[in-house]
Amino acid sequence: MGEDTDVLVMGGGPAGLAAAIAARMKGLDVTVADGAKPPTRQSLW
Repeated sequence: MGEDTDVLVMGGGPAGLAAAIAARMKGLDVTVADGAKPPTRQSLW
């Protein structure tokens, strides 16, 4: 891997994304990890 991050946010919901945005605005490197499965074509219809 070799990537460094200052903040690891667990969860891509509203609170997690707000935390990630706030950290990024402070100049920190942020990684967001979310366990949700990406939508499939069938779930979009």
